[in-house]
Amino acid sequence: MKLVFLITFLMIGACSTPSKKVTFGPNKATLTEDYANYRFKQIKNVNYVLDFDLTSPDNSYSGKSSILFDVNHLEKNLRLDFHEGEVKSVSVNGQLQKPEYNGTYLTLNSDQLKMGANRVEVSFVHKYSKDGAGFHRFKDPEDQKVYTYTNLEPYKANRVFPCFDQPDLKATYTMKVKAPNNWSVITSVRESQVSKEKGFKTWSFPKSQKFSTYIWSLHAGEYASWSWNKGKYPLRLFVRKSLAKYVKTKDWFPVTDKGFEYFEKYFGVEYPYKKYDQIIVPEFNSGAMENVAAVTFSEYYVDKGVKTRGKRRSLASVILHEMAHMWFGNLVTMKWWNDLWLNESFATYTANLALAAVTEFKGEAWHYFHRTKNWAYWEDQLPTTHPIEAVVPDTQQALANFDGITYGKGAASLKLLHYNIGDTAFQKGLEKYFKTYAVQNTELKDFVGSLEQASGQNLKDWRKKWLQTASVNTVAVDLNCKDGRVSSLGLSQSYIKDHPVLRPHSLQMAMFSLNSEKQPELTSTYKVSFSGKSTTVSQAVGQPCPDIVFPNYGDYGYFKVQMDQRSLKTLVDVLPNVKDSFLRGMYFQALWKMVRDAKLDIYSFSKIFKNNLAKEENELILGNMKYFSESIFYYLPKETAAEKKYFENFVSDLEKTAWSKLKVASASSEAQKNWYSFYSLVARTPWGLKNLEALLAGRQKLKGFTIDPSKRWKIIYQLNRFNYKGAQVLISKELARDKSSSGKKMALKAQAVIPSWDNKLEFLEKMTNKDSKYSFDQFRGLSSSLFPSGQEELRQKYQSQFFEKLKYFDKEKQSQFSRAFARLGPDECLFDSQGQLKNFLKNNSHLKPGTQKVLKVRLSENARCRNIKKLAQEKKSNMKL
Repeated sequence: MKLVFLITFLMIGACSTPSKKVTFGPNKATLTEDYANYRFKQIKNVNYVLDFDLTSPDNSYSGKSSILFDVNHLEKNLRLDFHEGEVKSVSVNGQLQKPEYNGTYLTLNSDQLKMGANRVEVSFVHKYSKDGAGFHRFKDPEDQKVYTYTNLEPYKANRVFPCFDQPDLKATYTMKVKAPNNWSVITSVRESQVSKEKGFKTWSFPKSQKFSTYIWSLHAGEYASWSWNKGKYPLRLFVRKSLAKYVKTKDWFPVTDKGFEYFEKYFGVEYPYKKYDQIIVPEFNSGAMENVAAVTFSEYYVDKGVKTRGKRRSLASVILHEMAHMWFGNLVTMKWWNDLWLNESFATYTANLALAAVTEFKGEAWHYFHRTKNWAYWEDQLPTTHPIEAVVPDTQQALANFDGITYGKGAASLKLLHYNIGDTAFQKGLEKYFKTYAVQNTELKDFVGSLEQASGQNLKDWRKKWLQTASVNTVAVDLNCKDGRVSSLGLSQSYIKDHPVLRPHSLQMAMFSLNSEKQPELTSTYKVSFSGKSTTVSQAVGQPCPDIVFPNYGDYGYFKVQMDQRSLKTLVDVLPNVKDSFLRGMYFQALWKMVRDAKLDIYSFSKIFKNNLAKEENELILGNMKYFSESIFYYLPKETAAEKKYFENFVSDLEKTAWSKLKVASASSEAQKNWYSFYSLVARTPWGLKNLEALLAGRQKLKGFTIDPSKRWKIIYQLNRFNYKGAQVLISKELARDKSSSGKKMALKAQAVIPSWDNKLEFLEKMTNKDSKYSFDQFRGLSSSLFPSGQEELRQKYQSQFFEKLKYFDKEKQSQFSRAFARLGPDECLFDSQGQLKNFLKNNSHLKPGTQKVLKVRLSENARCRNIKKLAQEKKSNMKL
């Protein structure tokens, strides 16, 4: 899966050995590791024969799940997972039984089962979901066509059909699906037969290969489709019909073909399945999902206008990420969710290897990867950080661990390992891993063992220090020069007190000197490895004193950089002159991390930011600066008249710079697209908003630039966010011309963002009503729009109701709803809440792990914000633009 989310700790269950008491776990939508381990020892050789009837016109479907499995040891009753369905009948080994069903699982009595082969059949009815998980149903408001799809990770297959829903009980799946006549039906294998009957079709699918329940899939609806047969494997692409005209298949099929060619060669193992489908689905919760041979993608990857290079690169990356999962995760699967990183870290890292090797984006691939590492750096400094190899007592905790550690830090640790053992050993280790454990479940020791055999190295210390500990080190440079020569150059690493770990680091240290045009030129590089508190770089002694020393040249290391004062002073003056855009971007990120750590004041950084903006042309750096700007706007003090004046001047300068760059950018160029994206986000003064409104109305035109529906809605959103005169009327006018689902969602967001208390309260009452009609996709959009930066007073006004409403969501709703709602929590940076958030967490330790994580992150970010503002007060003398 490609995407982003959360962690905390909830210990449930007893012990994993059958000789001790092991319970089914709580009667709620979760499975404990203890019970999963117990169940794994009781049964094996699982096969599903599934029948689905999707012809009902209402919001439910029916089916029969026939489960064939062998019992090899049974001490007690067996749990069969099935959440919030309706059980019509149950038979065990041919005998009808009275269903023992509590809404979460069925109980199979041990006296009804037998050693060896068993067959359980469950007839059921289940409602479709509207939260993007389980079996989701969507009715297109444009043409009334219906689309369904499944999304099951980590523990949602049991929301579709009765099953043993855990990753190490791999199974085969044989299926029949009855569906309306004009629907397509897609799963892991191609259909063997389609028969017609009275306006319906029955699709028959042969027995699949063996894989885990969470990567089984069923997608059905009146999808438009394209085929591609130019490569080794047959490819298909699906999307709902109203979006088909916007899909550019050239952005999908060629990179998919190249991915197959690259991965088969690099992994040394052929693609393990017979076909490959990619399905673009509505209201999807993440970027994509690696269902076996039937990958689902968010409609985010379909643009109604011209794609930027950045969006095409992002699409190529996620296509390769999901494809890598066919080996990492699908062919070889982690035994339990504590080793989720064996799926996600590897897919993230190897996708970038492919991006750098076989796509048009090879020149910027590792700069792009650095963005993923920055996600990890942020996540790893939170109180909710966790080791890459995490403790996961249940599937609720597993859901919370889809985060920057599992994706970004894990991938960064692999890049470092790859650098250390070399490409040949790394590649041979992967090949051995796949060939040894194909169609099996593995643990970390299995992967590490494969790499140790291939490299001849003992990786015990790497595993212990990098995978089993949390947080990030800071590496500081100590440079001393005498008579224009280096007299000493050293590195030291430090840690935060809660995570006292010094790690082994391998890095490239680079030294630069300024030329006559004040451009940094690389003079020397040194490969340095150290694991203690400090080390010296003796090779540098006697060399000309550099103007800049950077200890992570090439971005092989995973650590925060603390530059020496000479380098820092030089960079502040010459940052725009750094020709290597990747290096320039890393410098910029290093400075931003210093701001976040309250080691560089926000006034100094805002000046660096402003002075570099007009000279920056790199799309990746501009993208980072775009998002930095929102944080700068928030962090800058605005209490005194002088502070307010500084803030207003800074905003105005950014608007004017971006507008002037936009107006002179070449028609239809990437620069034009990038500067428009930047300007549309930072515009917030009457002058800046007037320019946006003029673009929307057509009074202001940019040559070669089209304001497509997505851009129109974003302009309307921004105008309403800052209460621009006449903006509210624009919502209904635009909705009249755009009746698509995305148009309806953007209209809701534009209405929710209007800075009026009565307006906010109206939306909040609709969202928190137990009979709320919002899908999760709409709910998430509203949650992100109600209290944006600049509307902190309205956020604070809601806190008297927030905590009680959150308890309701956490108890009664699926976890993704409670996580989204939790993001409406208090701002304790700008307002003193007397520790209300901290006390709430202390008194409500029963909250779901994901809900707790959102609140703990907010608590941490509030504290960080206060430190940044405190330093700003101490550095008022820097308040000059």
